[in-house]
Amino acid sequence: MLGSIGFHLGASGGWRSAFQNVALRGQAHNATAARQGSKTRMKGIGRFVIGAGGARVLQPVFSNIWFNGSQPRERGGAAYTIRKAAMNYGGRTVPLLFDGARSVRLSAGAVDLRADPVMPAQFGVLRFAAGDPVFIRMSLDLPETPIAAQAGALGLTGESQLLYNPANEVDDIDATSWSVPADADRGINFPHAILLAGEPDQPVTSLVALGDDLLDGLADVTGDGTDGGGWLRRAAALAGLPVFLVTCAGDRAQFAAAANLRTRQLLRMAGAQAALLSIGQADLREGRSASQLLADLRNLWSALRGEGIQRLVQAQLLAETSASDQNSSTAGQTTRPAFLPGSARDDVNASIASLASGALDDQVDLASAVQSLGKWDIPAFETTLASAASAGSTTISLNKAPERGDFLAFEPGTPANQDATTVHVVSVSGSSSPFSVALSTPLSKAHAAGVTVTSSLSADGVHPQQQAHKRMATKAAPAMRRLRGVATPWIDPSRSFEIDFVNRRAQRGGSLVPVEALVSCVRASGGKAFDGLSWFDFSTDSLRYADGGGLFIEPAATNLIPNNSMAGGVAPSTKPTGWVLNLPSGLSATYAYGVQSGIAFSDIRLAGTTPSGTGAGNAPIDFALSLPVSTGDSITHSAFLALPGPVKGLSGLNLGGRVGNSAGTGVDFPASPDLRSNLTARMQRFSHSFVLSNAATASLHARLNVSFPGSTAVDTTIRIGLPQLEKAGQTSSPIATTGTAATRAADIVTLTLPAGRHDVTLLFDDGSVQTLPGLSGSRVLPALNRRVIQSISGAAS
Repeated sequence: MLGSIGFHLGASGGWRSAFQNVALRGQAHNATAARQGSKTRMKGIGRFVIGAGGARVLQPVFSNIWFNGSQPRERGGAAYTIRKAAMNYGGRTVPLLFDGARSVRLSAGAVDLRADPVMPAQFGVLRFAAGDPVFIRMSLDLPETPIAAQAGALGLTGESQLLYNPANEVDDIDATSWSVPADADRGINFPHAILLAGEPDQPVTSLVALGDDLLDGLADVTGDGTDGGGWLRRAAALAGLPVFLVTCAGDRAQFAAAANLRTRQLLRMAGAQAALLSIGQADLREGRSASQLLADLRNLWSALRGEGIQRLVQAQLLAETSASDQNSSTAGQTTRPAFLPGSARDDVNASIASLASGALDDQVDLASAVQSLGKWDIPAFETTLASAASAGSTTISLNKAPERGDFLAFEPGTPANQDATTVHVVSVSGSSSPFSVALSTPLSKAHAAGVTVTSSLSADGVHPQQQAHKRMATKAAPAMRRLRGVATPWIDPSRSFEIDFVNRRAQRGGSLVPVEALVSCVRASGGKAFDGLSWFDFSTDSLRYADGGGLFIEPAATNLIPNNSMAGGVAPSTKPTGWVLNLPSGLSATYAYGVQSGIAFSDIRLAGTTPSGTGAGNAPIDFALSLPVSTGDSITHSAFLALPGPVKGLSGLNLGGRVGNSAGTGVDFPASPDLRSNLTARMQRFSHSFVLSNAATASLHARLNVSFPGSTAVDTTIRIGLPQLEKAGQTSSPIATTGTAATRAADIVTLTLPAGRHDVTLLFDDGSVQTLPGLSGSRVLPALNRRVIQSISGAAS
């Protein structure tokens, strides 16, 4: 991904490039590979993607260094020979030259060996188009001792890495075909190039990312961001940013902050303008204190500023956990001591969140996307085998379709039957159940039809799998877009001001200003706002918006349910205070409690056998009794709901309740449709609005109607989060209660406009707009068409 470029003659007479950006689909090299007996030759293909703006020149660069999570952090590999290299684009292959020669010796510890620039005309085109793949082919002769190589087998479409005896060589580096020698070892570590690109049609920011193997996307089927590759690559691909990664397993801030001369040379070569750091977890794990780690981070930030980094972003630290079965379940986790609530991690994250007194330009809160209260909280895919799978199978049949890249776990909860092989999904075929699923590795055990298969979550409590990386990428995307803004103007010159709440940025008269310089809020209570993944709490008189979401502006609202935060509930046998479970004989309930995506919840597991008879299996759960209402009231009933565990016997589930009159009799009020088909393992909010039409209504019982057939074996877990009942025609943002009804005060939001009059346009979360013509001065926003605003802008009128 791309930036401007100029050429000048190097010392040897060949062309050298002064790049402003670096495009890369791999990482800085941090692993080793060496010859094995007669196998002294390597060949490989690496895949790259042309970034935003396209390119008018490409130039591969080769390094022979790797990184270690201790001192000395930088290591040099032994010298080796690049026998031949070529670039393939658009079906054509062009030889790569090094000062005009096909072969070159890469010296021990080399940082910046560049091939001669490659121009589009060599491929019969005018420019390299954005989004197009580029492949670099290489043949190498190896020394006895290790060279620096790309960590891990990458496995992207069109890639190959082979180690073999040169006696079996087929010289196809310049050909369109690709052969595999008979004795070749496949999927080995390979020293992929770094692909530099320049002269785009639009400027973009070059980003360097420093961190450990979590940042690098371990357990996310390493890729280029468009097809795996970890949260950073995924988020950067969404924003069109070029990424240059300097990562290694277990990297530590205390060592990265030291004088790493080769790293700095790489950064200068890349011309990076921004840096994102995700580092420090290993330091805390090994006993570094919060003050020590923050001092290390400040030294690292200062060193990066010294290398010309204009914008510096630090990711907050994730928690680490231990559990007996983290590969297939998040149940039973224990947070490791350095990462407990109130620990050193919280102190470090609080400093990062405050931008460390101006040392940082931005930060990313990853934990809110994938963790709650210091533990992993990731929705898991779950299905069953449609047919038996034998040991050695590489294709299985599932009743539901997983995603390509998902790691799978077989028979979770039964350790003796779980497959010892770590497999991920290579492809899924079929338009309806059952689906044919191709696996990366043969199964080590046989599994019977009907056994449970889930997506893996976190194999070791540190490195999450694909679904977590996707959620973290979504969380990081606004920060990536703000980084892109360092070089790419987002300001519309026709607008007198703009406020972008999704990406937390604003401009007035063409100059960047804080959002709070243009808009403010008065509100006599706290409130919540949603960022697309999680709900966050905001204090009184604060604007309610979070990265990735929009600004909430709502009238006052009261939640009549007195205890929706599960106060008084204790696992496994005590229900929340004031809740009533109307269980039929034969059923029992157990309880678990937690927080998911900022929402407090209770898991209620109902198990047993229902009695016989029509309606005998009904088990309504009342959140509150005798709420004060009147005939003609508009009512909205809502709750966050999920089915996170077993679902056996469930025949109906909806939001409902009963209304009563002064005589003490009652009837059911209109209930929502059956919600079962829309429920997943992840909580979603459901709401139901109606008008009370029952005569002489005096009170209302709010409940979740749960139904099972008679004479049926039951084992169902229902997750319920923050139920809410309001006297209103639509649901509002969640209002937490702990014993009595609670009111969230109205948001009184004021725009402070530039001089003159302005036609103000508001863009809402559903894409609709509303225009307020001729505003001037400081104006309180009137009642609006919707409650969540993505942006506000003005044009002089």
